[in-house]
Amino acid sequence: MPPFGASPLAPRAARVVGGLRQSNSSIVLSRRNERRPEAEPDASQPLPPPGDYEFFSVAAGTRTPALLALDPSKGTLYAWLPASQRWEPLEHDGGGLLAVSRLARAAWRCELSQAGSSSLLFLPTEEGLACIQPDAVGLSFQAQYHGQDAAVGAPVQFGEQVWAPLRSKAGMLRFVSASLQGRPGAVVELPDGPLETGALQAPLADGRLAIWPAAAGQLVLRKQASGAIQGSFLAWPQGLQPAFEFGSPFLSRDGSLWQLCFDTRADSYVYLQLGVEQPERETTTAPRLCTGSFNFRFASRFRSAPWLEPEHGDDSATNAVVLPLLESSPSAAVLGVKLATTEGLAHVLQSSERMRVELVLDDDTTQTAFYCLSVAEPWRLRFFVHEARLWAYHPLSNRLDGWNLQ
Repeated sequence: MPPFGASPLAPRAARVVGGLRQSNSSIVLSRRNERRPEAEPDASQPLPPPGDYEFFSVAAGTRTPALLALDPSKGTLYAWLPASQRWEPLEHDGGGLLAVSRLARAAWRCELSQAGSSSLLFLPTEEGLACIQPDAVGLSFQAQYHGQDAAVGAPVQFGEQVWAPLRSKAGMLRFVSASLQGRPGAVVELPDGPLETGALQAPLADGRLAIWPAAAGQLVLRKQASGAIQGSFLAWPQGLQPAFEFGSPFLSRDGSLWQLCFDTRADSYVYLQLGVEQPERETTTAPRLCTGSFNFRFASRFRSAPWLEPEHGDDSATNAVVLPLLESSPSAAVLGVKLATTEGLAHVLQSSERMRVELVLDDDTTQTAFYCLSVAEPWRLRFFVHEARLWAYHPLSNRLDGWNLQ
């Protein structure tokens, strides 16, 4: 389930923290010792019509997973037909259109519930929280919308509901919810009136709270001891600016989430604890790129806290950098792109120039480079698993590339 391969919705005990760049798929390449960056992929297939897609491998009125492609900004949904080797659009069964999303792609995510051969997609749209049931056999979909105002943040499961923040035309913020079956749920109003949050990022949630980090602070849904849900907004401490471009917040071993920020007063980076009114902060000598449980210092992977210095000494002279994109929880592996640069990490993440990069899979034993490409903004690569293959997609690519999994 895109954008980071999460599993379908389940009781929260089975999904301790949702919204990080973590996949429930085990990612172990077949013939790993034979992989070389200059080799061709094991498979390739054409793309849908031009767009910026997210890919789903889900039951869609089918006994085995169907491959769907969604362009949220255009409201277009396609299904791959293996027998005829082509993409076909899915049409609204009532003659309408799928509402579009104006969220920045870095902030976009969705949720998915499954029952038998049917799937229900929870999408943020300009007309509210959308519940979409695709039918790949009939090349159609059903749609239901909750809230009827523009979603300013992506949905996330919190408790037994899927929640999303909406903003009315008068500027008021509220949270709407839907059950895992798509039925309308509770609504939580923010008590502070019109609120300027700035752009929201992808949300995170555990059993007690859901957080939408934003440019100006954090939108928070919190479960009270009574079971009631309360919404609030926590501004960033004075002088701190969030640095969202470095990936996910860090998930510490005690379950706390930490956001990388830049301290304008001290001219240095710090990690700030999320979701608490009096947060702790940890100073770091350099920013790390993070997927959730893992973080990278240059090309080296660590599971320790990103503000701790490595024990093996200074490796700042290296010109290799790994940008981690996806973390596989079962195989403790990280997928990313590796590049050589003499520029600072922040400069690399702001560049729109084409870069030569290698796709790498890094686990506890080795770092394997298995493909090479030249592309602008390589961090926009998206991975998904379908039919026992790992697939890679970039909005500027002209095909999907796939590698067999063990």
